[in-house]
Amino acid sequence: METSDIVLLAQPTIWMLGVLAAFWVYVEALNASLANEWRVRLLSEITALCIIAVALLSGYWVGLFHPPGPVLVLKGQWPWAGKIVATAKEHLFFIPLLLALYLPIIASKGITRTPGARAVVMITAGFIVLGGLAIQGANSLANFSAKTATAPVEIGAQP
Repeated sequence: METSDIVLLAQPTIWMLGVLAAFWVYVEALNASLANEWRVRLLSEITALCIIAVALLSGYWVGLFHPPGPVLVLKGQWPWAGKIVATAKEHLFFIPLLLALYLPIIASKGITRTPGARAVVMITAGFIVLGGLAIQGANSLANFSAKTATAPVEIGAQP
């Protein structure tokens, strides 16, 4: 396994850990108490760190190892996955990133003492989860299209 493979496989793993941490923040904020307020703060920081790590890993991977992926996606059975889905995924990535950076700030406001802060934490964490799952799904569509472009063609198979 090469360094590029490790970086490539680490991205979705760390991304989903961040999404799971955001979901946990949502559940903890739903049942907010003084006993779990520290977990909300800790998990909101873990969410931010995971999403930041993915941004850094993605930039590192694209800068050093990026193969002609977009070209492969356009040659696959689903060229729209490269034209629409992959482009949207790359641009929408910044929304969960900004929300993940905002989450620890609002979680430090004391969600048990401030109902407004609790609501904002839940909304922010919910948008991170929904956006994170949507981006991961878009990534799967783009990967499938690239896979079909590189699949071996069987002799006698109809196009």
